[in-house]
Amino acid sequence: MKEQEILRSNIGICDIHAERLQSALEHLKHLFPIQPSSLKNLHDQDLSFLELLTSRFAKLQDAIGQKIFPKLLEILEEDTEGQSFLDLLNKLEKLEILESVEFWSELRKIRNSIAHEYPDNPELMAENLNQAVQASFKLLDYWVFLKNFMDRHIDRL
Repeated sequence: MKEQEILRSNIGICDIHAERLQSALEHLKHLFPIQPSSLKNLHDQDLSFLELLTSRFAKLQDAIGQKIFPKLLEILEEDTEGQSFLDLLNKLEKLEILESVEFWSELRKIRNSIAHEYPDNPELMAENLNQAVQASFKLLDYWVFLKNFMDRHIDRL
């Protein structure tokens, strides 16, 4: 499979994650900002959409970082051999494909925080979920930016 075909396939996967993340945000908008006291009274449907939100946020962030970034840099003929992920992020920032390394690191930190449940600490759960919602909007906006960048700079996508 050609490099651009692999990238195109990964873009399709990211689009699915983004669509499902957007759907979860839409279904949950009546809950946010979520209060710690409301966590114990959530309906099953709301719990399902919270799970969808957290899992699709993580999947989209992971897919962009692990699949899109490396393949994009390869297609742009950037030397990435033997470089760490931080080096890749710095290269993306330098190429103005990524706003900042800190932006991506913050998304990663939020992704890691929502991967853990804290049933005995509703304040922390509510804080993490509220951060995840705000980060989801940022990640979705970034995905639109990144797709537009790829459309403008890569032939035949």
